[in-house]
Amino acid sequence: MSSPLGSKHFWFIYILFIFAGIFSFLPSLAALEVDTAELEQNQAPVVFLNYEGPHARIDTLEQIRNIGYFLGTAARGGTLRPGQTGRYFVIRSLSAPEGDKLDADIFGLGVDVGVDHIRNLRLIIQGYLEGTYAYSPEDAKLLSGYITV
Repeated sequence: MSSPLGSKHFWFIYILFIFAGIFSFLPSLAALEVDTAELEQNQAPVVFLNYEGPHARIDTLEQIRNIGYFLGTAARGGTLRPGQTGRYFVIRSLSAPEGDKLDADIFGLGVDVGVDHIRNLRLIIQGYLEGTYAYSPEDAKLLSGYITV
C-alpha cells in the first residue's frame, strides 16, 4: 500500500532539510524563544493530500503526539538515534561544540509508519520539539506547522 502523503523518501529528505535549517541556528536551549509574529505572517497556504479511507487503527491525538515526545525525551537524554528505523526515528547529527558545522535533527518515517494525515505528522513533530527542546505546546505547534510547509 503506497503512502497517501507521497514518497517516503521525499518526506525524509524534506524534513531533513527543514530541521537542519531551523535548528542549526539555535544558540542554546536556554535562549529558545519563538518569533510567533514572523512565523504566523509568513505561512503560505498549502494543501496536503491526506488519506480519507477506512483506518485499520485509530489512535488518540495524545498517543500520536507522544510518538514524537518520547523520541524527543530520548534525544534530550543524549541518544543520537532514538526510535526504530522501520517506524519513526530521529538521527541527531551534532558537531563538536567548538566546530563550525551545523547541527541537524533528521526525522525519518520508516516503511511501517501509520501516519496518514498532515495533522498527525505535525503532532508527532510538535511532541518531538516539546520533548527535545522544551518548547511550550503552543510554540511547538506553530513550529511544526512551519516545518511542514
